Amino acid sequence: MKSVSSCSRTFMKKMFNFVLIIAFIAALFTSCHEDPQSVDYSKITGIVNEGNSYNNRIDSVYAFIYTGYLDNGNYQSVKSEVIAKAKFQNGGFILQLPPLSNEQLYTTIGKIYTDTVIISDKNVRVNFLNLKCISDGYNIGAMFYHNNLNRLDSGYLESEYIYCDKPVTINGSTKASNWYSFTTHYYAINLKKGWNILTKKMRNNGIEFRTNFSSNDPSADEKWYPSIIMAR
Repeated sequence: MKSVSSCSRTFMKKMFNFVLIIAFIAALFTSCHEDPQSVDYSKITGIVNEGNSYNNRIDSVYAFIYTGYLDNGNYQSVKSEVIAKAKFQNGGFILQLPPLSNEQLYTTIGKIYTDTVIISDKNVRVNFLNLKCISDGYNIGAMFYHNNLNRLDSGYLESEYIYCDKPVTINGSTKASNWYSFTTHYYAINLKKGWNILTKKMRNNGIEFRTNFSSNDPSADEKWYPSIIMAR
């Protein structure tokens, strides 16, 4: 017959193992559902579609921003500023984006989105990131981040980087039109201070704009796609 102390030790050992299992499950759940607000988007590890085929065509990737044209409406004042550079090698690139100064944030979030959506702070200053491909010192094209479906197909994803000087949320919907049709834009955007990834997703009934698409979404397989406009 086991002693009371032996039974107690066995019980405590089982409880300890149970607690370890619960802690492991909690850690796994947390890692699979990472809070977008805690993610540092300032480092871009560029996975390029068929990237090795560009090793001899692209020397570097430059990250740049536009400044000065939206606030005053004068397209003569369009300026671009390179903010980071990376060597293109082994079919990809790694860019480290710096924080932007107030002078580099050319407009406010309230001037980008219509009054039909709810913006928590219309005075938040922002700017968007652009990437260009460099060969022998010449700009030969751009880089775009998407999942390579047809742009009009449901499930198409395309993302861009946006910098904010303060946190801001944008929610609601609005009607948008082009020369042949009307569509609805749905917004569930939660931007933090600093760099963010803003994603648009084509739906059967419109376009959804979000900042927290699930990594478990099978259509979320986005890569960088070069668009070469000049052969060298």
